[in-house]
Amino acid sequence: AYDRLIEETDPKARAALIGLAGEQRVLYAAVMQGGQSHSRAAGRDGLGALLASKHVKAIVARGQDRLTYADPTAFREVVSALIPLIKEGSKGMARYGTGGGMTGCDYLGDLPVHNWAGGAWPEGAQAISGQVMREHYWTRDTFCFACPIGCGKAVEIKKGPYAGVSGEGPEYETLAGFGSLLELADWEAIARANDLCNRLGLDTISTSGVIAFAIEAFEHGLIPLDELGGVPLAWGEPEGILALIPRIASREGAGAYLADGVRSAAQHLGHGSEVYAIHVKGLEMAYHDPRACLSMAANYATANRGACHLEGLTYWAMYGLDVQAWAPEPYDSASVTGAGRNAIAFQDYLSLFNPLGVCKFVAKTIHDRIPALINTATGWGLTDEEVWRIGARVFNLKRVLNNRLGITRADDTLPERLLTQPRPSGLAAGRVPDLEAMLEEYYAARGWLPDGRPSPETLAALGIEGL
Repeated sequence: AYDRLIEETDPKARAALIGLAGEQRVLYAAVMQGGQSHSRAAGRDGLGALLASKHVKAIVARGQDRLTYADPTAFREVVSALIPLIKEGSKGMARYGTGGGMTGCDYLGDLPVHNWAGGAWPEGAQAISGQVMREHYWTRDTFCFACPIGCGKAVEIKKGPYAGVSGEGPEYETLAGFGSLLELADWEAIARANDLCNRLGLDTISTSGVIAFAIEAFEHGLIPLDELGGVPLAWGEPEGILALIPRIASREGAGAYLADGVRSAAQHLGHGSEVYAIHVKGLEMAYHDPRACLSMAANYATANRGACHLEGLTYWAMYGLDVQAWAPEPYDSASVTGAGRNAIAFQDYLSLFNPLGVCKFVAKTIHDRIPALINTATGWGLTDEEVWRIGARVFNLKRVLNNRLGITRADDTLPERLLTQPRPSGLAAGRVPDLEAMLEEYYAARGWLPDGRPSPETLAALGIEGL
C-alpha cells in the first residue's frame, strides 16, 4: 500500500498510513511509515485507531521548502561536532541493530520471559539475537533521514516455512515480545510475526503482550479453542501465535476482545485473569524489567502514558552509560533509595528531548549540546537552566491533563506479578520493587500532593500555574 501511494502521487513523497488493525479500531493499531523496505511505526497508544476514527487511512506529503535556522553556520558546527560522537557511541547498534542487545539484557535480568514469570533465558536470547540476524539474514543497513548510525536492518529469509519474508527486520522490543516473553526461540518465526504486524498495522509490543496474556488464559481454560480458529496457543509454538495476529487485527473470535488490550480482555474473561494482564494504566509493558532496574518501576508507575520505557530510560545506566550529566543521583540499579529521583531526572530529560524530534539513541551522547542546538536553530537565547526547566514543565503539564481525565495516585502502580513475584533465576533474581517507598521519594521530589496532583506551588515555579 505504501509503495502504491507513492507511485500514484510523487516518487519523492513520503506516506503515513494505517492498516486493517486501524480500520477495525484495534486499540494498539499503529501508523506505519517507510513501506516494506524501511518500516517505522508510531506504534503505541493506538494512533492507527485514532486516525481511522477520523476517517483517515493515509497521509501522503512532500515538502519543497528547505529548513531555515536562526544561525545556520553555528547550527551546522554543533551538528558536525556531534556526528563523530554519535558514530563512536553507536558502533554495536550500527552493526547488529537494537537486537544486538538481547544477550546483554538477558544476562542482567532485564529481558522478560514467560509473560514476566520466568528467569534467565540465555540460549533463547542468543538464538534470536541481532548477531544471529547479521550472520544469517541481513541484506543491508537502513537509515532514517540524515542518520549517521543506520541501525535499521533489512533482512530476507530464503528457505524454510517462512521463505519469502523480507524487509525491515525485528527490533529489540519485537524480539523480546515475540521471543522471550512467549519463549519462542525461533528468529524466523519472530520475523514473520514482525512482518504480519507491519502489514496489518499493529504495535508489536502490545500485540505480543496481548498474546502472552492469551496463552496463559488459554492454558487455564478461559479462551475456548474455537475462538482461536482451532489453532491452540502454547509457549514457544509459532503456529498459534502467528494465527492469532490476523485474528486480532480483524477482531475475529478471541481477537474481538484481545484487540482492546490486556486490561479490557481480563475484565471480559474474569476468573483471576487479571494476574496475567501485565500493563500500567491500560498500556502493555515495554520490555525492560523493573525488577532488574528498580528505578524503572518508578518510571513505569508514573509515566504519563502508562508502561512506557521511553518516558524515562533509567536502565541505560545499568548498561554502563555515564548519566551523571542529567541524573546526578548516585546510581544503583538494585537500590530503592534514589530510584524515584533518578526516574524524575530521566523523565525530565526525555520530556525535553522527545519534542525535538531527534532519535532516542542519539540522546545518549548529545545531552550537553542540546541548549546549543535549540538556540542556534531557533534564536531563542535560552540559558541552560531555562532549557532543562522545559522538561519538568512538559512532564508536569501532561500530568495535569491526566489528572483532569481521572488519573490519581491509585493509578501509579505496577502489575501484581512484578510487585510480588521475583525472577526465579539470573542476576536480578530474588528482588521486587518497593514501589511505595519509591513513590514517597518521587512525590516529594516532584512536589506533588498525596493524591497525585502537582501542587499549586510546583506549577507556579514551573510557570504553568492557574491550570
